[in-house]
Amino acid sequence: MKDKREKKKTRKIIPIKTKMIGLFIPILLASLLILGFISFSTANKIISNELDKNMNSILNEEKKEIQRILQRHQKVAESLSEIAEASTEGLNEEFYKNILTGLIERNDETSGAGVWFEPYQYKKDVENFAPFAFKSNGIITYTDEYAKTDFRANEWYKIAENTDKDIEWSAPYYDEIANLNMVTVSSPIYDKNNNFIGVTTADIDLSTIQEKIKGIKVGENGKGFLIDKEGLFIASQYEEKIMNNNIKNDPNSSLASIAETILSSKEGKTTFEDDFGVENMYYTSIPDTEWIIGIYVPKAEVYSAVASLRGTVIIVILTSIIIALFLTVYFANYIGRSLKKVNDFAEKIAMGDLSESFILNTNDEFEEMGGHLNSMASNLRVIIELIKENSQNISSASNELSATVEELASNSTLINEAIENIAEDIEEFSAVTEEVSASVEEVDESMNVLSSRTLEGSNNANNAKERALKSQENSKNIILMTKNLFSQKEENMKKVIEESAIIDNIGVMADTIASIAEQTNLLALNAAIEAARAGDQGKGFSVVADEVRKLAEESSKAVSEIQKTIELVKEVFNKSINTGKDILNFIDVDIRKNYDEYEETGNQYYKDSDFVSNMTEEIASMSEEVTATVGQVSQAMQQIAEAVQKDTEKANSIKVSINETTMAIEQVAKAAQNQAELADQLMKMIDNFKL
Repeated sequence: MKDKREKKKTRKIIPIKTKMIGLFIPILLASLLILGFISFSTANKIISNELDKNMNSILNEEKKEIQRILQRHQKVAESLSEIAEASTEGLNEEFYKNILTGLIERNDETSGAGVWFEPYQYKKDVENFAPFAFKSNGIITYTDEYAKTDFRANEWYKIAENTDKDIEWSAPYYDEIANLNMVTVSSPIYDKNNNFIGVTTADIDLSTIQEKIKGIKVGENGKGFLIDKEGLFIASQYEEKIMNNNIKNDPNSSLASIAETILSSKEGKTTFEDDFGVENMYYTSIPDTEWIIGIYVPKAEVYSAVASLRGTVIIVILTSIIIALFLTVYFANYIGRSLKKVNDFAEKIAMGDLSESFILNTNDEFEEMGGHLNSMASNLRVIIELIKENSQNISSASNELSATVEELASNSTLINEAIENIAEDIEEFSAVTEEVSASVEEVDESMNVLSSRTLEGSNNANNAKERALKSQENSKNIILMTKNLFSQKEENMKKVIEESAIIDNIGVMADTIASIAEQTNLLALNAAIEAARAGDQGKGFSVVADEVRKLAEESSKAVSEIQKTIELVKEVFNKSINTGKDILNFIDVDIRKNYDEYEETGNQYYKDSDFVSNMTEEIASMSEEVTATVGQVSQAMQQIAEAVQKDTEKANSIKVSINETTMAIEQVAKAAQNQAELADQLMKMIDNFKL
């Protein structure tokens, strides 16, 4: 014992405080770092998504506003084209003057508008006709001087001449005469045969759009820009770039490097660097003109909240680590001190010192453990005292044991005879168990047949139940169809009755025609009388009057036939209505009643089949239980038979064992003597404990 304790003391022991700190601090540190990373990543993702949403919203609003300006302006060219196509020769120069000046006056952004005809297309005797009006310093001026120039060589004329669209936009340009940045929208003019005969144009002053782009403010340092499809700056916060710089050749190489991406993709998100650091750029294209509008904002400005959050998270993590480290060290020291007290007390017990008690007021598991150790020490004291007291009795008990052994030897003969009688009884019981086992097998076969028949009955009942359910559903569907048919036909019958009123109207019209025919006949007779009075001069009129009278008589006869026919139609129609009502009444009363009875029969059929199904299931369940019980009985009988066989074998073994026991009793006597000697040795060992 001492050697083992000395070996244990020589081993290097790692304090539990060190283990706790080494285990908990890395886990806590990793958990806090992961939590901080997740928090920062989530916040960064949320802010990024919100930024994309807000920037795209601002971008789309600016895009829509520019589209409204351009669409309002392009209607000037389209309207002029429609006017020119409507009448190429019917409109004089004064009309065009009034139209052009009026359109410019009504559109603030429109700085000029004109109509430009192909040679001899305005009028056959006029080669070139090019009325044009423009605005300068707020004054609208009309001129036809451009007819003397080669205006057809201009880009705005060629693109309209070669397009299949209603309008075409020119590239932005600077007009030195007007001292304005402008863009021209052109619309082709076609004659009635769809032949090209000229172009209408409208020049838009880009100042409004440029001011709108310049006024874009995103955050503190966010800006906007507008470029054409070739990359030329149309509008920007930097005045020197407007109509001068191309984004592909921008002095900022970072911006120039993404120019091709912007111009090719037309829409998207990218980044570049400038004096404010990394800029997040969002851009999209404007239809028709293919211009690209974009806005950008410094990434540092947008993600300042994320940077602040990152600092806060780091502070929280560091604070949490310090607090956790302090708490871990505190509790590790507390646990270490408590364990040391427990260990010292346990070591005293191991050394045999049971004279002291363990005191630890921590109100936790350590105090509870100390109580258990105290109880153990107390119990050991009691046990050792009992051993000490009882060791003296072992010697005398050994002597008594020797006497008892002699009595056992005399009783072993009687036990041997009793075992022989038990063996004979076991053989008789074995024969009885074989008969019971045979009867159980017959019952088991009968229950298997009953279970099979019950299963067939259950299946038939379930099939009947399914057929009843299907019949019930069919009857419900038929009743629903009958009700729908009745409602539909009843509604149709009402419509037919309402529409039958037209027959009465036909009768009234026939009466009116008959009255007119009668009056016509009277007029014809009067005309014939007057013609007869007129003599030879009235003969021609007399013939006409006679024809009119005949026609009136034929009309009267035809009307009479029509009235008879109407009466027959009304009679047949009334019979049809009455027949339809009888059919509807038959459906509503008789058929519905039969279907209701059929549905009730189907319900009862379903209930009966459900009852039979439940009964067969119960019988099947009971049969299974009985079969299982019979099987258990059969198994039990088999086990009993096996047990009887084993008992027979054991009885024979007992006979042998009795003989062996007799021999063992002699050995017990010797053991009793040895036990007395061991009691003396035990007393010497107990003297080593300190109580």
